[in-house]
Amino acid sequence: ARTNRFVFIGKGLNHQYLKSGFEYCKYQEDRQLRFPIGTFVLAYVGQRWEPGVVTDQWEHGIPYRVQLLNHPPPRNEVFAPIDTDDCIRISPAYDGMEMQAQLPPPAQE
Repeated sequence: ARTNRFVFIGKGLNHQYLKSGFEYCKYQEDRQLRFPIGTFVLAYVGQRWEPGVVTDQWEHGIPYRVQLLNHPPPRNEVFAPIDTDDCIRISPAYDGMEMQAQLPPPAQE
């Protein structure tokens, strides 16, 4: 039978950390993510943090799609491939706010 393995070469590697990181990255649509759609976040893009809004979850097995606030289309969307603070975190400027809070209230009937 065939076996697939990841091999890390180096000294002083934290094997448990690496293994748990890979296990966490497995696609699990039923896993509860930290940020609901509409949450203002900071996404780590190109060695800097960019403000954005979560627009989708679990698209193609990737936890988050984020619309960047400071970039014009078509370069205003990125994916956050893992749900950790190293990749995506809550925006301190909008902590607790959601995009829906910025929309006008629905019309009264």
